[in-house]
Amino acid sequence: MTQLLNALKSYIILSLSDLTQIKEAIARRYGHMTSNERAEILSMAVHNHLNKHLSGIDDVHKEALKLTILSNTLAKHHYSITRLTIFDAILDLSLDDAIKTNLAESWLTESAQLSVPRWLLENYMIQKRSNFIDSVQDIDQPTYFDDTDSFNNKALPFTLKKWTKNPLIRIFAVLLILIAIATPAYFALNSALNGAIRSEALQVISLTSLLDAKEYTGMSARGRIYLIDDIEGYKKNDHVYLTLKKSRVNFGLVKITDAFRFSNFNYYTVKNYISKTRNGLIGSSEQFNQIIHEAYLNDIDPLLLFAIIGQEQGFVPSSSANSVKILNNPYNVYHSWAEYNTSLRDSTQIAINTIKNRLNTAPISASPFKWLNMTYAEDTNWHNGVRLIYAHLISIGRESNIQ
Repeated sequence: MTQLLNALKSYIILSLSDLTQIKEAIARRYGHMTSNERAEILSMAVHNHLNKHLSGIDDVHKEALKLTILSNTLAKHHYSITRLTIFDAILDLSLDDAIKTNLAESWLTESAQLSVPRWLLENYMIQKRSNFIDSVQDIDQPTYFDDTDSFNNKALPFTLKKWTKNPLIRIFAVLLILIAIATPAYFALNSALNGAIRSEALQVISLTSLLDAKEYTGMSARGRIYLIDDIEGYKKNDHVYLTLKKSRVNFGLVKITDAFRFSNFNYYTVKNYISKTRNGLIGSSEQFNQIIHEAYLNDIDPLLLFAIIGQEQGFVPSSSANSVKILNNPYNVYHSWAEYNTSLRDSTQIAINTIKNRLNTAPISASPFKWLNMTYAEDTNWHNGVRLIYAHLISIGRESNIQ
């Protein structure tokens, strides 16, 4: 998922430099208009610019999505909009999770030309929700904006003194900001293009090698993409003839177990959560370290093992009368700890073997938790518990490198 987020973040749709140029172009071309009229032109241009990058989003949700994008960025004085901004905004919409997942899938396919397993989107949405809940407690006071805007070292045609918790004031403030910072990309770009066309004759470009466009759409089911590696060409009259060479680059998931390879995490945060917040004996140093060591030796994510223990035995609470025996088999391999009571190291190895053997047969588009559920547990809802616990452990144990 990190590779996907990095790819989306690197694709810039609108930058501070773009907004600066747009604002200056409007000032030059529409200097005779009032500041409010120019602000409306700016707003319209940004909306039109965003429309070009929202393929896959139906008209019913498009306007709400644009408002969310702009309120998450320009309204907060963040003057950079990337594909990651749009992706996160889709998941921030006030809709059912299933609808948001459908929209995200459709947008990734049509706009970003990426095919991503649905379960990865569901897990990412759970992580975002968990991070939001953890941060809500810090939002106790209203945030204040300065009276003057630092955008391009010039004041915007409005002032906003206080941002309060009142939802009506918040909506009104967002609308003011959108009007003031949002749209003549169309006019500015159109003017620039017209100038370029007038100054230089158009040239016709012809490809001399056939390329399969489907090979250039990003993530494929087998986890690789094809990139243009070299370009050779020559110019004759007004024709430019190009020959393109391609190279294959491995990318994304080749098999589903790649998503659960061993990865470091914040040891103390997860340990304290299990031992103190959940009062779980599996968070004791001896047991905790044994599981991490076995996970390292077998190249599997220890947080997945802890998530299964959390679902099976609630991290083995110290209040349990049989806690000492349960610690020997907290995964309930071979039916239960009561029927198979061995050692923690042995049961961990058996659980790892079961997980790997099962997931190695899973289609790349399948939810790994549902797929594992078919073999691991009789309870058909078992996968939901494991998935939620796993997502929460990731949210507290690993800090995303996506800002």
